[in-house]
Amino acid sequence: MAPLITKPAWARSPDGDGPAWLSAVRDRVARHTDVLSSLTIGDDRIVLFSLDDPRPETTVERSRLVADVADIISGRMG
Repeated sequence: MAPLITKPAWARSPDGDGPAWLSAVRDRVARHTDVLSSLTIGDDRIVLFSLDDPRPETTVERSRLVADVADIISGRMG
């Protein structure tokens, strides 16, 4: 396995469709206007890795993105 490259179990399955929420999360991430470095979902966590940006509005938008993704996964949204 290459360093820092992981593949979720569902991606290795024969059907490879992924979780039911996957397309909704991809759509939400696509609407995000900030430079998105990496969004990782797993082990009951959502982790957003991005370049440093000290502007408060950037922090708020990134927080909204993570909150929206959590809502999508939990079924409270989309």
